[in-house]
Amino acid sequence: MFAVLPATVLLIGLQTMLAGFPWIRSSAIAAPEPTPPPEAAAVATGPPTRVVVLSAASPAYHALAVPPSARRNPSASTHLMVFRAGICVLDRGLVDDHKEGVTAPDTIEESGVLERAAAAADGREAVLVETHYSSHRVAKPGVGTRADEQIQSTTTLTLLDPDHPDGLWKLTLEGGRWIRAIDVLSESSGIVVTTFVPRDGAADFRILDASGRERLRVPESRAEALGVSSSCEGGCFVAAEMKFQDDYATLPERGIMVFDVATAKSWTYGWRYGNPEEPSSWSLGRRGVLTVNLPGETRRFDPTGRRL
Repeated sequence: MFAVLPATVLLIGLQTMLAGFPWIRSSAIAAPEPTPPPEAAAVATGPPTRVVVLSAASPAYHALAVPPSARRNPSASTHLMVFRAGICVLDRGLVDDHKEGVTAPDTIEESGVLERAAAAADGREAVLVETHYSSHRVAKPGVGTRADEQIQSTTTLTLLDPDHPDGLWKLTLEGGRWIRAIDVLSESSGIVVTTFVPRDGAADFRILDASGRERLRVPESRAEALGVSSSCEGGCFVAAEMKFQDDYATLPERGIMVFDVATAKSWTYGWRYGNPEEPSSWSLGRRGVLTVNLPGETRRFDPTGRRL
């Protein structure tokens, strides 16, 4: 049978393939940079006050009349945009810069800046993720190893909203960690992130509140976060598919943990590999209802884990 487990068992207190850094994509307070003064801009669609992430190739982006003073890095392929009362106050092109070269005999250095952004479905907030990194390794002909590689990196999250286009707060991840996945929750309910240690470490799972404080964490030593989903209709809920560690005997091998963001309570639908309870797919819907698709059967559960 599937396992329904309490949150207290676990809780503690990108696709661009860059040369040498295929794992790319996936804390301290700092003063934000100034924003250009607002000027008139035509907003084609959406509410007049909102935050949105757009591709530079999309028709929605081309339909906008953005004033030059609001633009930063205009040649970027993805743009984080802030509108206030129909005015575009920020059009920030996201940086994706990678360099590689030989800096000394048999020494290869890689460095760069990578920016990502995610906006809430209701457009109230967005998070800008900035990662600065460098890597040094000795090139050993015929060996092809990275065992001697030294990686240094800093990843900072900045929360923006229409009233704070420069950032309401900034948070730098500890230990040189990177972001693998990020989800900004609607109704200013917080942020979901999975973070990892480069180059290819397992990802942990975290929920941050609206001020950037960590509400809960599932460390990668207990379970590796494989994917996340959220729904903020009829309450705000987050689901995470987990690969539980073999030495954590009280849990199954895999599971979907469903969190009620308001109460921090959770339950887990768990299974063993090859077990009939192993789903082919799953989804999180309104009011925190988890739908699990099994061969020949679909099961639905309420936010407490009770089968509907």
